[in-house]
Amino acid sequence: MGWTPVRNAVGLTSARTVRARRDEPGADVAAMDGYAVRIAGRGSAHRFRVRADRPRGTSPQGRLGTDEAVVISTGARLPPGANAVARQEIVTTPSEGTLLLRHPLRPGVDVHRRGEDLRRGSVLLRPGEVVRPFHLGILIAQGFERIATRRIRATVLTIGDELARPGDRNAGRIQDSLSPLIRSLAPLFLWRQIGPLPDDPATLRRALRAAARNSDLIVTIGGTSVGPHDYTKAAVASAGRLLFSGVRVNVLKRGGVGEVAGVPVVLLPGQVVSAVVVWHEYGRAVTDRMLGRPPRPLTRVALARPLANPHPMDSVYLFRVDGGKARPCRWGVRLLSELVGANAFGIVPRHATMRAGAMVEVRWLDGAS
Repeated sequence: MGWTPVRNAVGLTSARTVRARRDEPGADVAAMDGYAVRIAGRGSAHRFRVRADRPRGTSPQGRLGTDEAVVISTGARLPPGANAVARQEIVTTPSEGTLLLRHPLRPGVDVHRRGEDLRRGSVLLRPGEVVRPFHLGILIAQGFERIATRRIRATVLTIGDELARPGDRNAGRIQDSLSPLIRSLAPLFLWRQIGPLPDDPATLRRALRAAARNSDLIVTIGGTSVGPHDYTKAAVASAGRLLFSGVRVNVLKRGGVGEVAGVPVVLLPGQVVSAVVVWHEYGRAVTDRMLGRPPRPLTRVALARPLANPHPMDSVYLFRVDGGKARPCRWGVRLLSELVGANAFGIVPRHATMRAGAMVEVRWLDGAS
């Protein structure tokens, strides 16, 4: 946690609850240019004597009588006794110093009451909430010069003998495209990277322990399947604890959550669709809890066309949701092109056949259009 000037805080995450320091507005003020008047009820006069004018933009002083009016500008404090504003468009001045209303007014017309916008103590920001440009205006108006913010220090470990190392000219190795993608899904984190690491459990254990010394979060990518060189889950269990090793869903079963020296570890598979979905399902749950954010709800949408899941396991499907209709994308853990076109994902039960119009629950993908 650190303290950030409010003018530099847009896009960062609030570390504490921030409350209004005072009522806004701090007094009854004019909502329109015109004349401040006192309206006593149906029998109120419609003819007023205009008191001596004051410089534009200033608040009138002195208590207002029932037959008096005074020029007032938008945002200026109402004088004592005034309870309405006769906007310029509804008045006539038949003679100097005389004001006539074209139609009756009620008390409170064109007045912003004290505390109408905010009451002292109202919550402006909650822990884990991202500071938006609209917050900036409120914070400055409330007199805040700085607020407590938090940026998660995250370390990503890429794992796999097949990955190209910096300067590696071996054409048979794979370029690491996954770690930049995952980092881009949490752009406000302070990221650093370790790897690519070889498929070696001892090396991975050492890297996990080293990362835990100066990280709030560790993300591993790769080595979570059941092949002979998939050591990540065992290495996390050895270096710390494997808290959760996935669920019986075709993509989510490859992910997991653990901790090393008290630092949470999110384990992502090495295939692009699997990694992105596991990050959204497990990684966001972990980081939202770290930041004090509530769980993100599912959204129910109707299928745009029939969908059949032939797999013997509940399966994750990508969707493109437009106009409240979900269009299924092609299934495949390596189909990056489908991920580019998707903006949500959901779980379809095994061997299920769903008709067009059937409802499916989806989670939204970060960064999707």
